[in-house]
Amino acid sequence: MKEHRLNLLFSRETITSIVKDLADQISKDYGKRELLLVCILKGAFMFLSDLVRHIQIPVQIDFVRLASYGAGTETSGKIEITKDIEMSIEGKDVLIVEDIIDSGRTLRFLRDRLSLSNPSSIKICALLDKKARREVEIQADYIGKQVANVFVVGYGIDFNEAYRHLPEIYYITLPNGKPRCCIKLNHTNVGELVGKASRRTFRERNTVVSAPCLNSFLMTFSQSLIMSIRPPSEALKSSLFRSVFQLPGRGNND
Repeated sequence: MKEHRLNLLFSRETITSIVKDLADQISKDYGKRELLLVCILKGAFMFLSDLVRHIQIPVQIDFVRLASYGAGTETSGKIEITKDIEMSIEGKDVLIVEDIIDSGRTLRFLRDRLSLSNPSSIKICALLDKKARREVEIQADYIGKQVANVFVVGYGIDFNEAYRHLPEIYYITLPNGKPRCCIKLNHTNVGELVGKASRRTFRERNTVVSAPCLNSFLMTFSQSLIMSIRPPSEALKSSLFRSVFQLPGRGNND
């Protein structure tokens, strides 16, 4: 991670204030009703631990972990539950606790699946919301802060499994100080990305491209990307392709 710089986004004091405000609002809204918190692992574990310490009503806690895989013919990929909840939620008030809402696909999948178990109510609490990356319609009932389209890390949130331990929240930049933004590669936006590459937009913005549907069309895309760059210098094409096309592992920005 030496090629990255960490830029402070939210200090410990700011995070504490955000979490306390969320907990106060949740306590007020649910009154004396018992609440079941469902924490999405791994990213939300630190947020949950602080949240429950500030909530002033009885709560139960359960955990779920989800994995998203690229499917060969679908842009959304396939979402699977790798650790399911263990408690019955029928007739209970359920609050999903998430670290950051990104595309919204995984969160919507979980909300819809939990709804099948007939809870009394089901709501969503997210520490951060990255609306610029939204791909499906979903809204949280409780939101800590809105953030721009940058990679954020710390306070349980990772980048390639690093930085979870940090007590503050940072955004990642390259050594030149420019923030990394994230573009998720799929079948429908390949043409647009090729056009941007030909204008060297990626180089200027330090864009990280992730490919959930990697196996089915990455070779076609990379070939089109390289051939579209102007001027048609092979050295330039190879250099630009290496500098902009990076495939991060699954992390908080998926």
